[in-house]
Amino acid sequence: MRRREFLAIGGAAATALAAAPSLLDDVAERSFRYFWEQTDPTTGITRGRSRADGSPYPAERRDVGSTGDTGFGITAMLVGAERGWITRAQARGRVLATLKSFAEGPVANEHGWFYHWINCKTGERTGATFDSAAMALPDGKNLKRPKSEISVSDSTWLVLGALTARQYFHGDAEIAKLAAKIYERVDYQWMRNGHPTLLAHGWMPETGFLEARYDKYCQLAAMYLLGIASLTHALPAAS
Repeated sequence: MRRREFLAIGGAAATALAAAPSLLDDVAERSFRYFWEQTDPTTGITRGRSRADGSPYPAERRDVGSTGDTGFGITAMLVGAERGWITRAQARGRVLATLKSFAEGPVANEHGWFYHWINCKTGERTGATFDSAAMALPDGKNLKRPKSEISVSDSTWLVLGALTARQYFHGDAEIAKLAAKIYERVDYQWMRNGHPTLLAHGWMPETGFLEARYDKYCQLAAMYLLGIASLTHALPAAS
């Protein structure tokens, strides 16, 4: 369609489009519903995957949660409250459950950093599946990480979600306390593993720090800004 023909539509068509449910509104609510439905209401931990038709995953994969997804889930609760998909009280309840799990347990941390894959009901470290036999590749070899790593990326999304909730529920002393505990416990200096400025990708209790470092453009902007701003374990400004 040429530009002048498009402009000629005008009036009634534009009004009809404005009145119709927005594609973005529909996608937003569906995205929110994922986090609402796939987050354990007791621990506040979000599953890393689900099926569009609502059928359950096999038992060995059904309760695999993700720290990063949980961070996005915290923010989704705030969006849901703002858009009227849940009440503010419902959002607070779910957020509070999540922050308690990460600030006080059962989710384990190492120097304030969290594991990527965790059981959404118990908070225990896991891999992408609970069944090691299911981790076998077609060539008969096993995946290198039957248990997940302490993840800088996933932990960052969790911290960002916690701080966003603290701002959204400003004046809520309990949420503020839990969010601060999560953020201030993160040891950015430790995750440098001797490098003057750069963070490692993570750490494994079995093998130590991962070799790769965050040195190329990605989500690292959030990591380094949070690290530089830390009141307790700050990165150098040169990072």
